[in-house]
Amino acid sequence: MKLTKEYFEAREAAMKWLSREPGRRSYDEGVRILTRSGYKSNVASLLSRKGELGWTMEKLSLCLRELIQVYYDPSDPRFDNKVADVDDLNDRSGKTVSAKETDMVMKESVKPEKMRQMPEVIQAVTRAFADAFKQRAKLHRRRAALDESNDASVKKERARLSAEMDALTEYMDALWPLREAYDTQGVIPSKEQLAAIGKRKGAKSKGQGAKDMEQETGNTNRASLDGVSTDKLKTRRKSVVTMLTRKRNMLVYQQDTKGEKENPMPECPKRVKIERQMTELTDELTRIDYELAKRD
Repeated sequence: MKLTKEYFEAREAAMKWLSREPGRRSYDEGVRILTRSGYKSNVASLLSRKGELGWTMEKLSLCLRELIQVYYDPSDPRFDNKVADVDDLNDRSGKTVSAKETDMVMKESVKPEKMRQMPEVIQAVTRAFADAFKQRAKLHRRRAALDESNDASVKKERARLSAEMDALTEYMDALWPLREAYDTQGVIPSKEQLAAIGKRKGAKSKGQGAKDMEQETGNTNRASLDGVSTDKLKTRRKSVVTMLTRKRNMLVYQQDTKGEKENPMPECPKRVKIERQMTELTDELTRIDYELAKRD
């Protein structure tokens, strides 16, 4: 989907709509916002025809949350606004990281000069948090792209993606206290604390990026890179960063290098494949950063 001026206007309107108490949300206004955004136009037409019902209002709210989150990119200045993001709107219990905190970390993660001012362990925490957020956004995008039908295969895939998103949210929630303690009290976590969180996450999944690392290094234990030399890890890290940059350019410009004008790759099997590869490479980069942080 091309991100137009209308999309960004609708995105901001959706944030304001969701910030209201449920009883004060106008169904017709919400449908107009969804229609204007261009996101899931077939669903917007269906909701317009059906009118306000219990399930249609629930579906409308879900779609508006999705359109806010699914294309979010902190490095894109078009997303730089002061309206609270949808995660903040859902964070009434205080149990999860708010959108303001998330937005701060995401923006810092793409500013090298800001990162260099932090202790290396905090840099690793920040990168890990940002990487998890990006992975979760990609999974959200894939879930949103699923067919609206409720056949068994779609329901199974939707449940799988939801479980992975929940796991990433738990991972971010585990990382955040380390960053918060540094921001509020100047406390720098130990490398062991950071490594323990990374190992818990690493035990949950295994992607091709990890397999590639194992083949190159001969290490078959994903949770441990102790046997890999620091020089090899640094060399591999540069390679992973380069591959991520090229794949990101493919999604934005449909070529390996940055183009003069954006030409986003449409939703297609090739895009899904590249996004999966980026998720796996990002996971590998996080593990390498953990291991290098332990050695400093």
